[in-house]
Amino acid sequence: MGHEGPTIRGLAVFVGLVVLLILCGPSTNARGRPKTDVVTLDNGDRITGETKKLDRGILTFKTDALDTVTIEWERVVEIVSDFDFEFRALDGMLYFGNLEQPTEPGTLVIGTEQGPLEMPLSEITQLLPIEASFWARLDGSLSLSFDAASSSEVSHLTTGADATYRTKKWESTVDLLVIVNKQEPEDTSRESLSFNSLRKWRKRRFTGAVIQAEGNEELGLDLRLLAGGFAGRDVIEATHSRLRLSGGLMVNREEREGQTDAETSFEAAAALSYDLFRFKHPETDLHFETIFFHNLSESERLRAEASVSLEYEIFNDFDWVLTAYDSYESDPVTADTERHDWGVFVSFAWDF
Repeated sequence: MGHEGPTIRGLAVFVGLVVLLILCGPSTNARGRPKTDVVTLDNGDRITGETKKLDRGILTFKTDALDTVTIEWERVVEIVSDFDFEFRALDGMLYFGNLEQPTEPGTLVIGTEQGPLEMPLSEITQLLPIEASFWARLDGSLSLSFDAASSSEVSHLTTGADATYRTKKWESTVDLLVIVNKQEPEDTSRESLSFNSLRKWRKRRFTGAVIQAEGNEELGLDLRLLAGGFAGRDVIEATHSRLRLSGGLMVNREEREGQTDAETSFEAAAALSYDLFRFKHPETDLHFETIFFHNLSESERLRAEASVSLEYEIFNDFDWVLTAYDSYESDPVTADTERHDWGVFVSFAWDF
């Protein structure tokens, strides 16, 4: 079992650094533009400042007097700006242009190259300045969980990190998870690092590629390297929810416990994810994801990964997170190796 610890951790650090350099490589302008945008709320208040972004029903707006404020999108009745933005509508269409003066409250007028385009504010799900800085396009979180029981001499340590960077047509995500269980007669760990990048098309469709490194001692897996491509569609993309379906073809290279040679195979993958979020305080996010892998080289072999998490905001940018996961392997290494590796843990996360 000499491969699992140093190999996967070393690979995680190396790939993480490479991805960080890729994401941070392009130079960005950290200085804000003139704060001349005007937002009108349903109570008649007018706020002047700089529109940073609209995501998950929250408009982030920077002012001189109030610094950065967050506004529920459903409270906005008018927004005007001379600067260019990218917009994503409920039907998945992308639009580009400035924000012209609307003729009536509750509507958005996009000044496109083809002329003004008017639509209800409720039809817009995302908004981002064309010249947004690197940090404005980056979202992520860091989490930590630890628990121990002296009576059973068992302790669990879970650390996680994720970051998503968005541009006009691309969305790239890095995800790192490390779970260490210290117990008799043998400690076990599960570690995974993944990077995926998807290209968004019209009508909520997308294509992309994924690279993943994983180790799981409970399932007798020293190291798995997975790479491939996928395509899919956001069946639902609304202010409060998103349902995503995708499928693809993967190349899987595994080093398993007790085997001297690595095995390489092709797998067909199918994935489903669902997000349900509430942006009113306290913010609450429910995320469910499941992925099935059917081995095309060994027709009887099936793998599956499933997870569900509930995030509950404690105070600004800090969340309480309840997570449950299960990994299934239909062809374990030996008769004594588990088919399932599952767990439930509570962690605390910082969002950025």
